[in-house]
Amino acid sequence: MKKSTLELIARNKLRFFIGMSFFGIFMSIFGFLTFAKVWSGTFEYYGIPPIIVYVVVPPAFIFGIWYSGLWYEINKIWEYEVSHLNKNINPEFATLIKTVDRLETTVDRLETKINELQEKLP
Repeated sequence: MKKSTLELIARNKLRFFIGMSFFGIFMSIFGFLTFAKVWSGTFEYYGIPPIIVYVVVPPAFIFGIWYSGLWYEINKIWEYEVSHLNKNINPEFATLIKTVDRLETTVDRLETKINELQEKLP
């Protein structure tokens, strides 16, 4: 497959997945509110006013998914995923690492040469 085709697929897949994640939040809330309406009689039977379910659950859901993302970040799972992608999948990053390694080697050699020259100075 041509590189331009692969780039097109990759770019649009990412856009689709990101858009879908945002859309999924709203669809989940809509789905829960539909569920709450269908089960409103059951909530009333147990003494839970449906309005409480409608008002409390959507913000709690949004906070819950936000907090799970924070937990994911705090526990460095995100960091390890990105590291894995960089090491195993990202060719630009691999090239960058090789370049930095070459530069470090060159700098080390230059420092050694400079030190040798400084020792020879009177």
